[in-house]
Amino acid sequence: MSLSTFAQYNNLDERTSINARFRYHFREGTDLWIVYNEGLNLERDRGFDPRLPRSAGRTLLIKYSHTFSW
Repeated sequence: MSLSTFAQYNNLDERTSINARFRYHFREGTDLWIVYNEGLNLERDRGFDPRLPRSAGRTLLIKYSHTFSW
């Protein structure tokens, strides 16, 4: 079982993104992954352009992998 997180800041777009991954390893060749991604707009006011939403995108992924042996 493992959990890893990653955060990144982009100063040109004034955005930050967060990625969290949980992995459960049942046995050799079988894994379950749960991945969460979040993007945030830090600079929402852009002069005369419409105001950006706080969230730039959000994703939740679930992946199950199983290796078949012949």
